Amino acid sequence: MKFNHALKEDGTVNTMAQFLLTILADIGRMERLTLIERVKSGLDEAKRRGKILERPIGTTKSLLKEHPKVVKYLKDNYSIRETAKLCDVSISPVQRVKKLL
Repeated sequence: MKFNHALKEDGTVNTMAQFLLTILADIGRMERLTLIERVKSGLDEAKRRGKILERPIGTTKSLLKEHPKVVKYLKDNYSIRETAKLCDVSISPVQRVKKLL
């Protein structure tokens, strides 16, 4: 027997199960949209009150000084993935260094 709750044992669609799954999916979608709206509203309210939402100046390290090999490989037209593999770092810092270049 297949592991599909919307099908009956004879293979036909169980309309009630399909209906319930559709309702639950829609409720989940609505909850997600509500959460996104509340988060954006909270950020807007914090900005309105003068809260600074960015990192303080000087808290990030200089990526170009921290990863000189990455800079060299990127200037030599290596791809991001190749550079990450050659320098033994993840793709994320390579992308950030490339953005700074």
